Amino acid sequence: MQKKMVSSRNDPETAHGSRSSSSYLSVVLVLVVIVVVLLAAAVEDVVVLLCLVVVVLVAVVNVAVVVVEVVIVVVAAAAVVVVVVVALVVVLVVVIVAIVVVVVVVVAVVVVAAVAIVAVVRSSNTSITISISILTVKPLFSVF
Repeated sequence: MQKKMVSSRNDPETAHGSRSSSSYLSVVLVLVVIVVVLLAAAVEDVVVLLCLVVVVLVAVVNVAVVVVEVVIVVVAAAAVVVVVVVALVVVLVVVIVAIVVVVVVVVAVVVVAAVAIVAVVRSSNTSITISISILTVKPLFSVF
């Protein structure tokens, strides 16, 4: 049996077969290493690409947030302007109404006084000199 083992070691076919198996194995190992390196490079590229996609998405979200904040500020400023304009219009209307009321009251007082004076003059048949002073009209406007 030993002889057979020794002869199998020295047998050129067996030795050649072993060498070819180990060379096939080394080729396969080299190919596996190349594939693993390529896959690692591809995975690295994919990871880099995914990181870039995430960075771009974060930038887009940040820009969207800034745009929304600007829109909120513009809308708030527009609301303030509208409120101020409405308040000014209300104040202007109140002032105009107050002026109209004062003018109407003054005209009514003058008309009533004129009618009363005309009635008194007609009933007494005497001539009366009427002098209206600014000082008598001024207290009406002193309220405002």
